[in-house]
Amino acid sequence: MNGASHRAELFIRASATTTDEFRLALDLTSQIMHSNYLDVLNVDRLRDLVASRISGDDLYTKRDGWITNPAYGWRYRTDAVVFATHSQPTRAHWMKD
Repeated sequence: MNGASHRAELFIRASATTTDEFRLALDLTSQIMHSNYLDVLNVDRLRDLVASRISGDDLYTKRDGWITNPAYGWRYRTDAVVFATHSQPTRAHWMKD
C-alpha cells in the first residue's frame, strides 16, 4: 500500500514447472480468492496464527524505527485502506475482534 499514490495491491504468487501444475496453481488461486476453508479441523492452525500475531505485537516496539509506522498511518489517516493496513496499532485493533 502506498499512501502517496493511493494504490493498494494484493499479490498471490504461485510457481509451476508443468502445465498440470500451472492449472492446479490457477485452481488453488481461484479457491483462495473466492472462499475460505474455516473448519473445526483448522483450529490448531488458527491458534498458531493468533499466537504469531500476538508475538509480533509484543516485539513491535522493540524494533528500530517502529515509530515511523504509526506516523505514516496517521499521515494518511483519511485514506481508510492505508490507515487500516499500514498502521500496526490499527491492524492490532482490527485483529482483536
